[in-house]
Amino acid sequence: MDIRWERAVRWHADLPMGRRKVEYNATIRRILEGLADVPDIEALQARYDAGLDWATDIARDGYPDTPAMWATERTADVAFGLHARQILGLSPVQPALPATHDSGDEA
Repeated sequence: MDIRWERAVRWHADLPMGRRKVEYNATIRRILEGLADVPDIEALQARYDAGLDWATDIARDGYPDTPAMWATERTADVAFGLHARQILGLSPVQPALPATHDSGDEA
Protein backbone atom coordinates (compact mmCIF):
# COMPACT_ATOMS: atom_id res chain seq x y z
CA MET A 1 0.00 0.00 0.00
CA ASP A 2 1.21 3.50 -0.82
CA ILE A 3 3.09 4.98 2.15
CA ARG A 4 1.24 8.29 1.72
CA TRP A 5 -2.03 6.49 2.28
CA GLU A 6 -0.71 4.71 5.36
CA ARG A 7 0.50 7.97 6.86
CA ALA A 8 -2.80 9.70 6.10
CA VAL A 9 -4.87 6.91 7.64
CA ARG A 10 -2.71 7.02 10.78
CA TRP A 11 -3.02 10.83 10.95
CA HIS A 12 -6.80 10.57 10.60
CA ALA A 13 -7.08 7.85 13.24
CA ASP A 14 -5.10 9.98 15.68
CA LEU A 15 -7.04 13.18 14.96
CA PRO A 16 -9.18 13.99 18.00
CA MET A 17 -12.92 13.94 17.47
CA GLY A 18 -14.28 17.41 17.00
CA ARG A 19 -15.67 19.74 14.37
CA ARG A 20 -12.59 19.47 12.14
CA LYS A 21 -12.64 15.66 12.11
CA VAL A 22 -16.36 15.67 11.32
CA GLU A 23 -15.66 17.98 8.38
CA TYR A 24 -12.82 15.76 7.15
CA ASN A 25 -15.04 12.70 7.54
CA ALA A 26 -17.75 14.25 5.37
CA THR A 27 -15.25 14.88 2.57
CA ILE A 28 -13.53 11.50 2.97
CA ARG A 29 -16.90 9.73 2.77
CA ARG A 30 -17.73 11.46 -0.51
CA ILE A 31 -14.32 10.53 -1.95
CA LEU A 32 -14.81 6.93 -0.80
CA GLU A 33 -18.11 6.86 -2.68
CA GLY A 34 -16.14 7.79 -5.81
CA LEU A 35 -13.82 4.84 -5.20
CA ALA A 36 -16.52 2.24 -4.59
CA ASP A 37 -16.10 0.69 -8.04
CA VAL A 38 -12.30 0.29 -7.76
CA PRO A 39 -11.80 -3.48 -7.28
CA ASP A 40 -8.10 -3.96 -6.50
CA ILE A 41 -4.91 -2.25 -5.35
CA GLU A 42 -3.49 -1.90 -8.86
CA ALA A 43 -6.62 -0.13 -10.09
CA LEU A 44 -6.66 2.01 -6.94
CA GLN A 45 -3.05 3.10 -7.48
CA ALA A 46 -3.81 3.83 -11.14
CA ARG A 47 -6.79 5.96 -10.12
CA TYR A 48 -4.58 7.87 -7.68
CA ASP A 49 -1.81 8.33 -10.22
CA ALA A 50 -4.33 9.64 -12.77
CA GLY A 51 -4.85 12.73 -10.61
CA LEU A 52 -6.81 13.95 -7.65
CA ASP A 53 -8.51 17.02 -9.10
CA TRP A 54 -11.88 15.29 -8.73
CA ALA A 55 -11.22 14.73 -5.01
CA THR A 56 -10.13 18.34 -4.52
CA ASP A 57 -13.33 19.43 -6.28
CA ILE A 58 -15.37 17.42 -3.76
CA ALA A 59 -13.61 19.19 -0.89
CA ARG A 60 -14.02 22.61 -2.50
CA ASP A 61 -17.71 21.99 -3.12
CA GLY A 62 -18.27 21.00 0.50
CA TYR A 63 -16.02 23.62 2.08
CA PRO A 64 -15.51 26.48 -0.40
CA ASP A 65 -14.29 28.88 2.29
CA THR A 66 -11.90 26.43 4.00
CA PRO A 67 -8.81 25.84 1.83
CA ALA A 68 -7.28 23.57 4.49
CA MET A 69 -9.99 21.05 3.61
CA TRP A 70 -8.74 20.89 0.03
CA ALA A 71 -5.40 19.30 1.03
CA THR A 72 -5.40 15.87 -0.60
CA GLU A 73 -3.05 14.48 2.06
CA ARG A 74 -5.85 15.12 4.56
CA THR A 75 -8.76 13.86 2.48
CA ALA A 76 -7.99 11.87 -0.65
CA ASP A 77 -5.00 10.05 0.83
CA VAL A 78 -7.13 8.97 3.79
CA ALA A 79 -9.92 7.77 1.50
CA PHE A 80 -7.51 5.87 -0.74
CA GLY A 81 -5.85 4.34 2.32
CA LEU A 82 -9.16 3.28 3.83
CA HIS A 83 -10.27 1.74 0.55
CA ALA A 84 -6.92 -0.04 0.17
CA ARG A 85 -7.27 -1.49 3.67
CA GLN A 86 -10.75 -2.69 2.77
CA ILE A 87 -9.52 -4.31 -0.46
CA LEU A 88 -6.70 -6.01 1.45
CA GLY A 89 -9.02 -7.21 4.21
CA LEU A 90 -7.20 -5.22 6.87
CA SER A 91 -8.90 -3.87 9.95
CA PRO A 92 -9.36 -0.13 10.40
CA VAL A 93 -6.45 1.69 12.00
CA GLN A 94 -7.05 2.45 15.65
CA PRO A 95 -5.87 5.67 17.29
CA ALA A 96 -2.44 5.40 18.85
CA LEU A 97 -2.45 4.90 22.57
CA PRO A 98 -1.04 7.80 24.54
CA ALA A 99 2.51 7.26 25.75
CA THR A 100 2.71 6.21 29.36
CA HIS A 101 5.55 7.03 31.66
CA ASP A 102 6.99 4.04 33.47
CA SER A 103 8.52 5.07 36.77
CA GLY A 104 10.68 2.00 36.80
CA ASP A 105 9.35 0.98 40.21
CA GLU A 106 8.70 -2.70 40.46
CA ALA A 107 5.88 -3.86 42.71
